[in-house]
Amino acid sequence: MKTFNLFVVILSLTLSSFLVSSASGTGKTKQSKATKKLMVKQSDVAPDEPDLTADDYYFQGVMDKVRGKPKKAVEEYRKATSLAPNSVFLHVALADLLFEQNRLPAAAEEMRQIVRLQPTSDYWHMRLGNTLNLAGQRVEARKEWQIVIILDGDGDYSDQAKKMLKLFP
Repeated sequence: MKTFNLFVVILSLTLSSFLVSSASGTGKTKQSKATKKLMVKQSDVAPDEPDLTADDYYFQGVMDKVRGKPKKAVEEYRKATSLAPNSVFLHVALADLLFEQNRLPAAAEEMRQIVRLQPTSDYWHMRLGNTLNLAGQRVEARKEWQIVIILDGDGDYSDQAKKMLKLFP
């Protein structure tokens, strides 16, 4: 299992290197305009640390998770989301990690951030509702399931939301 996790980390790091495009023939790399817009210098947040990006913190969090240090991974993921607050990917990673640790209220809060970024996503409203339900916040969960029904109409998530509303009146 450790070999597989290490493989995933190496693959993730390799894939992230493709985000940086090579300058033709110079041997130097440059970042895309979109990447530059998403990145905030770490020195703006904590001047005593080297310039680290959200990606740097995310990958450090992945390494911490693989090494069996989930609390440290959460810290690194939080740093990443603070540098890239509009990144759904980073909020999902943090929410999933918190959920794995059974920190349901904190996971729900991250899912709220995802819903804020993607308010018309029936999937994220459904996940938020289910997480809130598990956290014992039934009133809030029911609100999310009702939103799913409005967003999804007659789809699968709507059917699931209707079932949840019947199970948890």
